[in-house]
Amino acid sequence: MQSIVERLPRAWAYALAVFAARFAWWFSPLARPRLEFNLKVACPEASPAEIRRLSWLNFRNHAKAYADLMMLPRTRVVEMRPLMHVEGWEHLEQARAIGKGVMVVSCHMGSYEVTAAIWSATLAPVTFFAEELEPRSLFEWYRDTRARLGISVLPLDLAGLRKVTQALRDNELVITAIDRDITGTGRVMPFFGRLRQFQRARPLLPCGWGRRCCPCACTGCPTTPTRWRAPR
Repeated sequence: MQSIVERLPRAWAYALAVFAARFAWWFSPLARPRLEFNLKVACPEASPAEIRRLSWLNFRNHAKAYADLMMLPRTRVVEMRPLMHVEGWEHLEQARAIGKGVMVVSCHMGSYEVTAAIWSATLAPVTFFAEELEPRSLFEWYRDTRARLGISVLPLDLAGLRKVTQALRDNELVITAIDRDITGTGRVMPFFGRLRQFQRARPLLPCGWGRRCCPCACTGCPTTPTRWRAPR
């Protein structure tokens, strides 16, 4: 599939992704019910029709993010730059100027591979912490595709933490998402009126070593596929 998508014009790749998303949205036995359950928690006042619309938009946007990832290995940096609108770039530069590396903290949202690929090509080497997905072949595809972009993917274990420590010492960028507590070592906090456990150990580690954490968000917008924002 990737060998086809990465050769298509972006509009065609998105059209194919949206078609696949529509099929998955209609026939997914688990993903859609789980998503709509979560949407009801997050949007308790939404009608059933609004929940269905939001779940479809989620499937569609997620599929387009997959298309972005598939196309990136054959995309030049000069072609990627117009895909990203940046706000708060100066905060990242200030953090990197200290010379001790930066932990970029975000959540699973948007085509963050576009941002990481541009950073890797123009700013500094990039390392991802990543959950080992099932089936194993899917995780290997993620890892190998990101490696083609110059992005290292590390597992959530002690060996991965050692490599992150070295990357920060080399003043590199380490990206991690904090919205899922994969290792079960996080903290219980209120979230949409319920208690949920969020991981906290990894993002706080570099702060304890005198390094900087840079919170950011990566979202889509009508005029630019990826909007990257780093608040002060």
